Amino acid sequence: MDFEAIKARLQARVPALRLIEDALSLTALTASQKLPLQSPAAYVVPAGVIGGKSEAMAGAFVQSVQDVTSIVLSVKPHNATGAGKTESVGDLIRAVIEALCGWSPAPGPGVYELRRCELQSMQGGIAVWRIDLSINDQLRIAP
Repeated sequence: MDFEAIKARLQARVPALRLIEDALSLTALTASQKLPLQSPAAYVVPAGVIGGKSEAMAGAFVQSVQDVTSIVLSVKPHNATGAGKTESVGDLIRAVIEALCGWSPAPGPGVYELRRCELQSMQGGIAVWRIDLSINDQLRIAP
């Protein structure tokens, strides 16, 4: 996962995002049990690797893999005075998906595809959504 490329893409394509941080920032925020100061915020999190079909070729092991990246969005539903919506959440989610799907941060065999988007929580005055995206890649190991 290329955090800087994803961050730059989101900054360019989703100007409504006031903060774009990495997984360590999200971990620190969660550990402190504090709410993000800026909303909406996005956290780019490497979410794992899914193995696919493998085959042994002459002199190499080759396996298809999907690298999964999660974009965790945190949105305060109201502004500082408590009046009105600050952002249409559906539009924000759609903008993030459209910014990344069909795009790759580097030349390779795949582009980002949407896996799922779901509401994670609605606690403490903030709503949190997770958007999971995957990109096809290949694992090649020479013996």
